[in-house]
Amino acid sequence: MGRILGAALLALCLLTTSHPATVVAQDAPIEITYGDAVNGDITDDEFEVNYIFSGNEDDIVMIEMLRASSLIDPKLQLKSAVGDVLFENDDFLYPSAVIITSLRSDGEYTITATRYNGRDGESEGNYLLRLSLVEPTEFGTTIDTQIFPSNDIDETTLPQLVVLYPENEVTVSVNMEMGEGEAFAALHLVTPDTEAFGSYASLVEFNPGVPIYNLSFDIELQDEQIYVIYATRAFASYAFDAEPLDVSITVEEA
Repeated sequence: MGRILGAALLALCLLTTSHPATVVAQDAPIEITYGDAVNGDITDDEFEVNYIFSGNEDDIVMIEMLRASSLIDPKLQLKSAVGDVLFENDDFLYPSAVIITSLRSDGEYTITATRYNGRDGESEGNYLLRLSLVEPTEFGTTIDTQIFPSNDIDETTLPQLVVLYPENEVTVSVNMEMGEGEAFAALHLVTPDTEAFGSYASLVEFNPGVPIYNLSFDIELQDEQIYVIYATRAFASYAFDAEPLDVSITVEEA
């Protein structure tokens, strides 16, 4: 009996003197609204930051996480009010992460700004996060933008995005014109697709090996679907120290 009592007392002593588990409390989400741009930091101690905003059904939103003077490899998640991941991206317009999608219902949504591989990631640094309510580009509009020969860019030098949301099925003509320079452009057309790699399905990727100063093509678009058109440096354009190149993109009904 004495041996049993002694063992019990020893076990109780070990329980009361052992170190408790460390619990890290997360701060409450930061409230933001359409048009806001906020700065943040990703570190090993705080590898994700949550933001909360209110939106309405069918709002087309754009969320950008742009590295600002750092080597952060950004990743974004858009979550429902109950925490379900609705959309995520970590490589659209590298080295930025961009989400473009429509909201499913009225209510609150959470944006998680983090890094590639999250807790197990290695990149750290500061970032700029922007939340925008997108007005789709009207057919017949010309968007003037620039491409940048280097990926070492900041938030002020991202290419202009043409966001389309046709109400009916329509065939459109897409035209890209670029100025003369040492660099030359590629043209991309994608649509958000949570089943696709990076959450965007590529519909057109024109990546020439030589400069093409005037490019046109026709494509049929489905109704009530988001399409994004943008220009970047072509893979075969190796003039990394060249000046930014002027590009114009026009989309009109065929």
